[in-house]
Amino acid sequence: HRDLHSFPTRRSSDLTVSAADGKKSDIMGVTVHSVSGSLISKTSMKELRKCEISLGGSPPGIYFVHIILTSGTTVHKIIKY
Repeated sequence: HRDLHSFPTRRSSDLTVSAADGKKSDIMGVTVHSVSGSLISKTSMKELRKCEISLGGSPPGIYFVHIILTSGTTVHKIIKY
């Protein structure tokens, strides 16, 4: 989805999810799952355009960020070192 951004913040244990600048957010929520499928984090965004998710208590590994949109869901893979 071109109007979404997900990227690590300065602290490697945080992840930021945001709608593109100037775009109305159609993000309903964000979930983060471990590679084994365990739910790590669940955030409701509703009218928000940006949220930060902390993975500080999670071990290094592969995680899947599910961004729930009004039009469907998109998934981003992230690697925490």
